[in-house]
Amino acid sequence: MKGKKSLAVLLVLGLLCLGGCGGGESPAGGEMPEKAEETALPAPAALTPEPSPEPTPEPPVPETIDQAWFDDALFIGDSITGMLSSYTLLNGGLGEADIIYANSYSCHGAVEEGALLPYQGEKLSMAELVEATGAGKAFFLLSMNDLSRTPEQVVDCWETVLEDIRSRCPDTEIFIQSGTPLFTETGYMNNENVELLNEALKDFCLEKGCVYVDIAQGLKDEEGNMQGKFSLDYAHFNGEGCKVWIEALMDRDNYYYSQDTGTEEET
Repeated sequence: MKGKKSLAVLLVLGLLCLGGCGGGESPAGGEMPEKAEETALPAPAALTPEPSPEPTPEPPVPETIDQAWFDDALFIGDSITGMLSSYTLLNGGLGEADIIYANSYSCHGAVEEGALLPYQGEKLSMAELVEATGAGKAFFLLSMNDLSRTPEQVVDCWETVLEDIRSRCPDTEIFIQSGTPLFTETGYMNNENVELLNEALKDFCLEKGCVYVDIAQGLKDEEGNMQGKFSLDYAHFNGEGCKVWIEALMDRDNYYYSQDTGTEEET
């Protein structure tokens, strides 16, 4: 009997051990530690892409100018440009450029009187002619017959012409050539007025994103008149004068344009 009682006691102790023995001691007070709170990791900062640099516009004039550069060019002018047309027909020099002119043509005549230019059996305005030829570059020389107007009046004419051209042909680059010196001066046809108009045209080009081309320097003598060796008459050039004109067009240093076109003004 005593042996059975001892066995019962051992069984009770074994059951108690199963509930609290062998698992290590509980913390004071018998409470289990609370589960540690999880700390949320901060979200990675959104990466802001670096802005792409603005593309730098191509300058309107290349570092080196050759005849091929004029293949998509259109020259518009009066009888002085007519001399250039005759010269290039015989001697070349301006690639495949179109050269269109009319005697006594002027900017104010085109705007005030609606004077037109001949092209393939039609009569066209300057803007219509630029559009019809598909010119990538349009060179103008109209100063001589504009000398009867003030520089301010001539610039106003160019404002109108430029607006018309750009509305039709926004991708065409506009080049305005300087007036050329006179060999013989008469009345308002004098070299002082030529210089005043040239200054106004240069300022206009720099303001409006056109290119001003100084073609006159090589034609002048020390007093600012046309050198006699280039003169055909009071204002027109002979072949040697046309050759100097083309050489000026081939020299990048003679081109002036504004920083607004994405390039520095040439000096």
